[in-house]
Amino acid sequence: MIPIGVGSFHGPPTEDMLAKLACVKWCVLATYLSAIGRLVTDEPFGAVNDVFGASFGAFLLKEDPALGYCFRCLQETPLGAMSEGGLSCLLPYLLMASLNSLFGMLRVYAIAVRYGTLLPCTGRPLCTQPLWVLLSALSQLLSSCICWKVYKLMQLQAMEYLRVDLNIGGAGGEGRSAQPLPLIRPFQVRSKHPSPHTSEGDGTQLFFLRQIWTMLTQHTWHDCHGTTKLVLRVKV
Repeated sequence: MIPIGVGSFHGPPTEDMLAKLACVKWCVLATYLSAIGRLVTDEPFGAVNDVFGASFGAFLLKEDPALGYCFRCLQETPLGAMSEGGLSCLLPYLLMASLNSLFGMLRVYAIAVRYGTLLPCTGRPLCTQPLWVLLSALSQLLSSCICWKVYKLMQLQAMEYLRVDLNIGGAGGEGRSAQPLPLIRPFQVRSKHPSPHTSEGDGTQLFFLRQIWTMLTQHTWHDCHGTTKLVLRVKV
């Protein structure tokens, strides 16, 4: 499918999402029906557009019993190599349905302005072509509006998961001291004049222990004028 991401989404779809996607299923089926009608009324290019749009919807609703068989058939075609289906196809289907509905509405408007009606003639199957175009445009317009609402719900759920993660991370760090830790340079040279309370060997061991502890403890990143500097902190 078209490589458009849906952002950071975690967890299974909610009941509200599933209820809205159930309505999208009927829009996809109506698009398939309009494709058949446009093919019968001698409009093959419009029928191909509807088939592609409905196929995107089948990838989106791969778990649906009504469209699951269609999805499995599409998986055996070259289209199957482009996506695994599911909510990752939400934005591609939204884009395709929106464009098809826009061009369909423009065509219906042009026919209505030219003939003053959507049935310029009767008695032939070709006369019903504007009605099939209208069905295609309305079904895909409705599905694109519903998919947009589902996308907003996905964003809210992703933000909720992010908030929970931040709360858990904040709770884990409550036990740490809020006081700033003294700064130690990673390659600090040991003083030539050791403390009178510390022997030469003890000072060397303390220096290396500080370096090992520094690598294992908290470190923070500071971005200063576009240059990232690593500041190692250790509790003395």
